[in-house]
Amino acid sequence: MANLKELRSRINNVKGTKRITSAMKMVAAAKLRRAQQNAERTRPYSERMGQLIAALCSEYRDGDGFVDNGPPLLVGKKSDSNPLYIIISADRGLCGGFNSNLVKFTLNHRAKLQSEGKDMSLVMIGRKIVSAIGFTDSTFEVHEDVSKASENYGFAQELSERLINYYNNDEFSECYLVFNRFVSVLVQELTIQKLIPFQIDEKMQKNDGGMQENLGNFEYEPDREEVLNEILPKNIAVQIYSAMLESSAAEQAARMTAMDNATRNAEEMIDKITLIYNRQRQANITSELIEIISGAEAL
Repeated sequence: MANLKELRSRINNVKGTKRITSAMKMVAAAKLRRAQQNAERTRPYSERMGQLIAALCSEYRDGDGFVDNGPPLLVGKKSDSNPLYIIISADRGLCGGFNSNLVKFTLNHRAKLQSEGKDMSLVMIGRKIVSAIGFTDSTFEVHEDVSKASENYGFAQELSERLINYYNNDEFSECYLVFNRFVSVLVQELTIQKLIPFQIDEKMQKNDGGMQENLGNFEYEPDREEVLNEILPKNIAVQIYSAMLESSAAEQAARMTAMDNATRNAEEMIDKITLIYNRQRQANITSELIEIISGAEAL
């Protein structure tokens, strides 16, 4: 059993850890408020843009898919053997399963695609995903300063332009966004969103009160395809920017929750070690008293 000096040292060490985790919790809580506001303010714009494109491309739809004579970013490619995944992680750790869930998905999905004879290309955003996955021949780009990039729409716009060039040069067949979406302080949802070619989901099919019917009353100049060719690239940048804001808010929420749990665990550990310390001290005192009494009786 540890002596009193070792127990006091352990108590002081845990108290120091508790101060650190408590401070990190407060910092994450302060950053979360702004990050949450940015993410929530961007959602209506990104969702509305998706609904707008879904309404505009109605004449290119043939059943569940798109006809072959539509814009390239809408129609897609016939092959799906080389998908590209944009993985958005954090630059720092200590945020629970925020980064580990992304790493686990990437490794498992890459193994699954390889078993099917497909090659998984990557654009990694965030130092943690880069350090976990590493560089491969199929790595397109690596970006590590997420905190600044998430506040800069220009980064998303430049990345979208490069993605379109890669796509036009047949360097990948499909593109997906993988990130943690902010749901609440306690819930961060791992989200996989198809970015290229454009995909209509259930929310877009509702058209938000009949957007498709409303757009049918307009005449397009020069034509609808030209409008789509302008909006589709912008939609890619908007969705990337929105995903980075969502990931930033989810990161701060996950870190705040993780540090709160760590602080509580530290408190429990301090109480446990203090109890052991008091018992050991009482045992030492009792042992010394017995020795004094035994010596007095011997005299």
